[in-house]
Amino acid sequence: MEITVSASRGEGCMHAAWLVGTEHLNAEHAGEICVFEIDAAAIGPTSRARAGIKAHGDPRLLTDMAEVEILFDASRPHTWTAIWGRARPSSAAKASPSDTSSSPSTTRSS
Repeated sequence: MEITVSASRGEGCMHAAWLVGTEHLNAEHAGEICVFEIDAAAIGPTSRARAGIKAHGDPRLLTDMAEVEILFDASRPHTWTAIWGRARPSSAAKASPSDTSSSPSTTRSS
C-alpha cells in the first residue's frame, strides 16, 4: 500500500494513515497497522512520525509503536509505503520526486 501526503502544519493537527481491523467477524479484530502519525508540532526541516502496530484489544497483537525521525519536511509531498503479511509489517517514507531535497528514506519495521 502506498500513499502520498503532505502533512498539515495547522495548530493541533495530526496527519495519519491506519490500516484497521474490520471487526465484522469478531469485536476483538480491532488492531491496526499504523503506517504513520505526524503531529503538526513535529514538522520542520526534519520531522518526527510514529509508526507500528496498535493492538486496540486484539489478543493476537501486541502494541509496538516507535517514534522515528524522517529526514525531510513532512509538509512537503512524500510517499509512505506499508508492507505486511506473514512477516512483521513495516512502513517507510520517502520524499516524492517533487521534493528537491536529497534526503534518504526512513524505515520502521514493527
